Amino acid sequence: MTASRARTVTAISASGPKSADKTKSKAKTAAKPAPVKAAAPTPAALQGPTHEQIAQRAYEIWLRKGRPVGLDEQNWKDAELELSRGK
Repeated sequence: MTASRARTVTAISASGPKSADKTKSKAKTAAKPAPVKAAAPTPAALQGPTHEQIAQRAYEIWLRKGRPVGLDEQNWKDAELELSRGK
């Protein structure tokens, strides 16, 4: 191998690891995304009545009205309204 060829090979092999190190350091310095904060749980009072609570109240309304047929949706809406108002 000639002297100039040996210098070229040494220069190429020497630059190889340096460029790899630069790539690694860029990966380390890349901006990290900000951590996502979990939403704070909301109090049960702010979430509104549960399905079970509405169903129970609608049933009570249905019984109070004398068990009429065909007023299921109206009883449900009345129950939702009463429970959301806190009655």
